[in-house]
Amino acid sequence: MGLGPDELYGLYTSWCLLNSEEPQAPKALWQALEKHDIKPGHNHLGMKGPAAADYIIASAPDLV
Repeated sequence: MGLGPDELYGLYTSWCLLNSEEPQAPKALWQALEKHDIKPGHNHLGMKGPAAADYIIASAPDLV
């Protein structure tokens, strides 16, 4: 199963925030992932690290 489109884009935007990078539109991310044969929802990717923590906290603020 892997990460779906929402999780991938959320993780990407969290990474951008933590690294002071301007996030690109989702289409640009999908094109970049496609070059590496990564398909939303059909991959074996997981989340870990600071960007994952930021994404999870931003996605579920009631848990904090």
